[in-house]
Amino acid sequence: MIGPTDAAHQWVIDPIDGTSNFVRGVPVWATLIALVEDGTPMLGVVSAPALGRRWWAVRGGGAFCGKIGASVDPLRDGIRLRVSDVASLDAASASITVTESWHRASKTTQLDSLQRDVKRLRNYGDFWQHMLVAEGAVDFAIDAIGLGPYDNAAIYPIVTEAGGQVSDRHGAPDYRSNSLITSNGRLHAAVIGVLEGDR
Repeated sequence: MIGPTDAAHQWVIDPIDGTSNFVRGVPVWATLIALVEDGTPMLGVVSAPALGRRWWAVRGGGAFCGKIGASVDPLRDGIRLRVSDVASLDAASASITVTESWHRASKTTQLDSLQRDVKRLRNYGDFWQHMLVAEGAVDFAIDAIGLGPYDNAAIYPIVTEAGGQVSDRHGAPDYRSNSLITSNGRLHAAVIGVLEGDR
C-alpha cells in the first residue's frame, strides 16, 4: 500500500512481506512500514512477530533492533545496528535469492559467478536477509527482480543508518525500483560490477 503519489509525505506499507512463508507456516515474514518524504525513505520499521524481533531506523538517528514485547521500551532496550567490515568477496557471507526473474534478465552467469566468489552462501530471503546485512551477520544480500516499493522502502533507512548501502541491481538508490541489493558498503561496487558485467 502506498499513499498519494503527489503528497510530500507518503506511508508505504507491506502488511505481510514473505507471504509465501506466512501461508506455509514458515516464521520468516514481517510487516514493513516506511515514511517517505519527497521521494526519500526517512523512517523504516520491520516487525517480525513470529521471530519476536523488530528493526527500525530514522534518517540521521541510527538503526536499531529489539525484541517484540509489551515490556520492551524500544528507546531504552534497542540494540544499535552496524554493518560488517568485510572488504572482499572471497571473505564474504552472502544471501542471494535466485529466481526465474534473474534468469529472464540473462543474469544466470553473473549470479553463478557471485555464488562461487563468496566464502559462505545462504538464501535467507525477503526482508530477513537485508536485516542480517544491517546487523553485520551477512555482508551483502541480493533480492529477486520484481519487487515493489512496499518491499523496499522500509529497508533503505535501516540498512543505510547501520552504515550500509542500498540500491537496485544497477546501482541506483531508488526504492521504487523492481530490485534490491543491500551491502555493508565496502562490497557494493564489486557486487554491482559482477551483476552488470559480462563474465
